[in-house]
Amino acid sequence: MRILDFVAGALGLPLFSLALGLLSALGLRFDVKETLTVTAGARLFWRRRLVFRDGPLAGFANRLGLAHTLDCLALMRGHLALVGPRPLPPLAAHAVASYRIALRPGLVSPFAVRQWAHIAYDSEEAVDFAYAGNRSWRGDLGILVRSLLARAHGSVRASSLDRVEIDGIPVDNLTLGDAVGRIVGFLDKPQHRVVSFVNADCINKAAHDEKYGSALRVSDLVLGDGVGVRLFSRLIGEPLRENVNGTDLFPRLCEALQGTSHSIYLLGGLPGVAGAVSTWIQSTYPRCRVAGFYDGYFSAEEEREVIRDIERSKPTLILVAFGAPRQEIWLRENLASTGAKVGIGVGGLFDFFSGRIPRAPMWMREAGLEWVYRLSREPKRLFWRYGPGNVEFLGRALWAAFRRQLERRRLVARNAH
Repeated sequence: MRILDFVAGALGLPLFSLALGLLSALGLRFDVKETLTVTAGARLFWRRRLVFRDGPLAGFANRLGLAHTLDCLALMRGHLALVGPRPLPPLAAHAVASYRIALRPGLVSPFAVRQWAHIAYDSEEAVDFAYAGNRSWRGDLGILVRSLLARAHGSVRASSLDRVEIDGIPVDNLTLGDAVGRIVGFLDKPQHRVVSFVNADCINKAAHDEKYGSALRVSDLVLGDGVGVRLFSRLIGEPLRENVNGTDLFPRLCEALQGTSHSIYLLGGLPGVAGAVSTWIQSTYPRCRVAGFYDGYFSAEEEREVIRDIERSKPTLILVAFGAPRQEIWLRENLASTGAKVGIGVGGLFDFFSGRIPRAPMWMREAGLEWVYRLSREPKRLFWRYGPGNVEFLGRALWAAFRRQLERRRLVARNAH
């Protein structure tokens, strides 16, 4: 790994210096900022970075990464690594674990990759600890590649809006932790609440199905799930804070409900799947109560009995796994009859927690390629969703970004007059 760092520094220094010289000749101006930084073995060094003054070339220089020109020297000297925990100043280093001090800080940190991918649900300390126990040169190369992919579709900047409109569907701009807190708060209120997740496929369906689109627009909480929704929000200039998907939210919700008076009813999936999810909950979160479960294969004549079974079980939360748009429409029409306070449409979530379908490994999630893994597992079922469906969704995103740009230009022109 040390050889890789030295080679990267030796190649980067002349390339960055040449680009910096050319841009300086065109008018780029910069200052050198020095920061005292801790490296491996608690040794100190002065990290020198370039800070570009405002101007037309500053943004271009930042995109090229020229601020790291002098970091190439630190790579060659062994003060920095290409991949490693975030560099820390001396005062902050006193508060971290000893294993962290034993590692050289990196230009790219594993936690930063998750931040760019909007899946930084665990603490930075937990991510660094996992990295320290499994680091290798192959792993570092993988982190570098995933960093490039995550930066291509993600953003560390987040919109300040409470809701971001994705092709006419208002999506709540929350973190995963905020979403769990909001749902738990709903359970203590007298009103019935519906929570929906939307991904690229849901947005496409809502555009063609007015009843489904209406159900989403009146949902009490709409959460953006997946790289497509995140990319859409970024293209229109309002990046969502996090990828709030049901698969990552579900275990955190179960944990939050442990020891409370609330209980969950599981409705949907193939025969036996909801029961397997119930078993998973009881073994993983034993103090989280499951009121009951029922599969999703019942006739219209049997539906009234299913609703009565839910009502008799007296759950406060019902998870419905019928798939979109059926689950959202069903909840809108039947939630009050079940007696549950909150209903959540969870799509294929039961398949993951029952063990029927494995989830994509973390490296694919960091790279924004979870959809590729799902397509590889179920190509026949998901081809139209991830093939032509993704093309349609990207067209919607680009058209929305174009319209947003036109609106901004009109506003600027109006203000100029």
